[in-house]
Amino acid sequence: MSSLFLETKQKIKKRKYSRNGCKECKRRKIKCDETLPECNNCSRLNKRCVYEQTTAVGPGDSHTDKIGAIDSDKKPKIELQMRYYSQSPPKLAVELPPTQQRQYIDAFAASAERMHGRSQTYGNGIILATNNATGLQSSSGMEPQHGERPQVSEIGMLAPPPAATLNLPSPSQIGMSPGTLTNMDMQMLFDEASVLVHDMNHLVGEDLLESFVLLPNMVNVPGDGASKSSVGTNASPLSNTSDDRSQFRIDDFSASIHEDAYVSPSGIQEHLLLSNLELIDQCIAENSLEEPHITYLRTVTTTDILYHLYPFASLIELNEVVKLLLTYSGKCPYLLTSLLAISATFQFNQTGKAANDRARRKYITVCFQSLSDAFTEHSGFKNTAIFSSNIEKLLLTVLVLTSYFTATTCMLNNSILNSWKAHLRGARDLLMNYSKVTSSYPTHFISGGLALAKCWFFAIESSAAFHSPIGGSLLTAKNDSDSTIIRKSIYSSKPGTSGGEDAIFAETGVFERSVHPEYHDALYRVNMVSTSPFLSDFNLFYGYTSKFVNVVLQVCSVIDTMRVNSLQTCPHRWLTHLVKLNDEASADHIVPEVLVETFMVPSTSIGHPEYSGNDKVVFPRATWVSDVDESGNKVYYSWFDASQQLHVDYLYLWILVSPGFMRMSRTHTYVQELIAKLFAGAFFIKSKSLSRYLVEKSTIIVESDNFYLSLTTFDMRCVMVQSIFRILSGLVIDDKDFEKIELFFMGLVKLGNGSSLNSLDIVARFKENRRKRREQFPDEVDTEIYEYYERSIDIPFA
Repeated sequence: MSSLFLETKQKIKKRKYSRNGCKECKRRKIKCDETLPECNNCSRLNKRCVYEQTTAVGPGDSHTDKIGAIDSDKKPKIELQMRYYSQSPPKLAVELPPTQQRQYIDAFAASAERMHGRSQTYGNGIILATNNATGLQSSSGMEPQHGERPQVSEIGMLAPPPAATLNLPSPSQIGMSPGTLTNMDMQMLFDEASVLVHDMNHLVGEDLLESFVLLPNMVNVPGDGASKSSVGTNASPLSNTSDDRSQFRIDDFSASIHEDAYVSPSGIQEHLLLSNLELIDQCIAENSLEEPHITYLRTVTTTDILYHLYPFASLIELNEVVKLLLTYSGKCPYLLTSLLAISATFQFNQTGKAANDRARRKYITVCFQSLSDAFTEHSGFKNTAIFSSNIEKLLLTVLVLTSYFTATTCMLNNSILNSWKAHLRGARDLLMNYSKVTSSYPTHFISGGLALAKCWFFAIESSAAFHSPIGGSLLTAKNDSDSTIIRKSIYSSKPGTSGGEDAIFAETGVFERSVHPEYHDALYRVNMVSTSPFLSDFNLFYGYTSKFVNVVLQVCSVIDTMRVNSLQTCPHRWLTHLVKLNDEASADHIVPEVLVETFMVPSTSIGHPEYSGNDKVVFPRATWVSDVDESGNKVYYSWFDASQQLHVDYLYLWILVSPGFMRMSRTHTYVQELIAKLFAGAFFIKSKSLSRYLVEKSTIIVESDNFYLSLTTFDMRCVMVQSIFRILSGLVIDDKDFEKIELFFMGLVKLGNGSSLNSLDIVARFKENRRKRREQFPDEVDTEIYEYYERSIDIPFA
């Protein structure tokens, strides 16, 4: 047994199932008081207690699940002829010129002032420029460095209504008073949180850690400073050259929750006025961190690795998701160590270094142990303010860990992955009940942390609805008799929601102020939503507008209703309704005059970064990516429009080819036209036949026989559109198309995205199947469509 396990606390032994226990207790692997009609566990969690008849169990038998061994199925070797190049070091926030850094911090503080109505100027939307005020202007003549976002204005998207019209509460009015939550509410939520943590206890120690399979080390080849591998080779600039970074004892971290760990809502507002660098120093001090933990924390919060958590952040210094996580990590060992774990994980995915692998194993162990120690009966949870804070920290920790497990998909067996999906359902239940309790009070306020948790859950659930044959955990497909619809009305009505969990799913997704004002205002305060008088609100975490959120909700409702009612085909009225909604969402153009085929913005557009007219519209820095065309002219692409339109086109394509919907052949004209359109919009995949290939040689991170990816246009924002390439992988048959798809996922792996390794494996299988089919049936047209179902839940940004 390794020294790692010797350092851990005694392994928590799982309790056995009750032989005749209810379904809920069996699912959670806890004892059940089966002598009562409704057991105590279900009663205190307000759940339906269901007993089912089972085969008799022998005296020595146990229902305890064991973590399965690694799957024995051998995956086909990914034979990709890719060449990797040393990537320029990620830019640190501290490397910005002091004056420029101060400019952005001041700009962020100014937007925070607008939150409280202290300014009548426009807030977190696109600024409508005037002669007197045009926002922060770009530095003239400055080309963006590798990995940097273009030097354009930082404030806003399209102009929102003045802050005064938002009726945002003052800091003294924000939040729940200490006496708001009743003892019954607190006990119910605490019980649910404790059960969730108990469920995760089996992941502590050997069961989890021995389920990992180390990725192959890179194989360097001489010549041109390049290397061939299936794993990225660029090292983080903060990675040590020795294994010293992992040589620390697990007991270095405190597992106790401090009485003063709660940050009041007014304190959160004060934190949002601090820079991320100041929050990092504060987090280090509050948690008494030493090396190597400080280095891991700074790597995930001050380098471009942090874009894994929030690709549409405008600047490293102003990554709002990282800011929230840092704010909540003060004196919170489990959230802090979850961040350190993904820091080590992303670096391991990039470099393959054993030191990072050992460190992430230790951090994940500390995280689970800290959770177990924290959610026990102690006085800290009798204070409602501290209690509410810790519930939100638990939710955020589960979501960060979800990114961790997704980033290590190829290193885990199916038992671990399926187990983690069950824990997500437990976190879902906690989020639902916590939202219900807090929203029932007159002083209802949604904190930035809770708003982020809702956004994150919706991103996971909506993606699972499309990429999993059983849908997400927030949907209602349970075969309950009361959820079925009347058959005779199926073909004459539009799809709708049936309330209950369906409504919760909508609540986590819909952020329009007219529908959920508290949710909208919370996202607005942390600069994650932009309001516009010209189009529907744009959510920077989702990467699309509120109008497309409505499309996603309707599609998920249709899928769920079809599952419940065992419908093999979507009713034509529903299908027409979905196409209509998706077409309306396609009309949302964020940057005026954007060319939706290529996402290039003409210089005549009032939103163009170099437009100088009085009616200029200024967009956030994350909107833009600049490039140089074949004629040597500088061009700008709109990432916001690319993300919006590619999501819309993905849904179009999904409806066209999915079983139960239009189910068109891959050779159908409509399908082929849409495939061509999607590849044409991939401006970040460049042909080596162009003259720019030699010019951009120093910026190339990976190239194949015919195409290459350059740091000038390929960065973590590409992860926002990876679903497009997943569905394309099951539709294309041409080797060059497969080459583009493989290159795309190899680029994401190069940036540290672990889930793309699993995608590469699936694409390789599809490609090999097409090749074998051509050899076996050379004269037949291949019309088969391969369905892309991942082994794990599809999580963004991991």
